[in-house]
Amino acid sequence: MHFPAITAEPYKAGERLSGLLKGFWKRSFRRSRVDCRIAYEIDEKEKAVYILMVGKRERFYERLERRAR
Repeated sequence: MHFPAITAEPYKAGERLSGLLKGFWKRSFRRSRVDCRIAYEIDEKEKAVYILMVGKRERFYERLERRAR
C-alpha cells in the first residue's frame, strides 16, 4: 500500500508540487487501469504527514487547489 511508504519516507515516496500547490507533495499510482494521486503535507515540526486528498487524476489538481485556498 502507499500510505506506509509515505509515512516511512515522505520525501522519497512522492514528488514536490509547485505553483499554487507549493508545500504539498504527491504520490502517483495506478489502480484498476485508473491513474490516481495522493496529496499530502509534511510537518517537520510535528514529525507528521497529513494526507490531504486521494482520488483519480482527472481534475485532481483543480480540486486540490480549491481545498488549499
